[in-house]
Amino acid sequence: GDTLDVYNTHFDHVGQLAREQSARLILDWMRDESAGKEVVLLGDFNITPDNPAYGAIVSSHDAPLRDALTTSKSAPVGPAFTFEGFAVRNSADARRIDYIFVSEHLRVLRHATISAFRDGRYPSDHLPVVAVIERKVSASTTR
Repeated sequence: GDTLDVYNTHFDHVGQLAREQSARLILDWMRDESAGKEVVLLGDFNITPDNPAYGAIVSSHDAPLRDALTTSKSAPVGPAFTFEGFAVRNSADARRIDYIFVSEHLRVLRHATISAFRDGRYPSDHLPVVAVIERKVSASTTR
């Protein structure tokens, strides 16, 4: 009987103001559409964790979301970056810009960034990000 809302997004890759406004807009939309529900927000945010748009997502006064990588119960698996382009190399430009965020009553059991490649190339310019999550169960709730 529980409801989980999942949102997928792709923030602008050039404009910082656009990314900050995108964070604000999606948080407002989620607040209006998903009141009282658990949510997962994921996608290509084109931001690194030091970006103000990331800060807005994880410190929203209405319903702060938690970064699945940093709150995973088990150690995250895979590289620290999610974007490097198609070629497999040790690039200084490699950075983490793809995320899974979860609301407070969801527990992240595992998080991974998949770095499989063939013939020196990734199948995409972004690496897939995966999380295993479950709803936290309070003492008064039964499964």
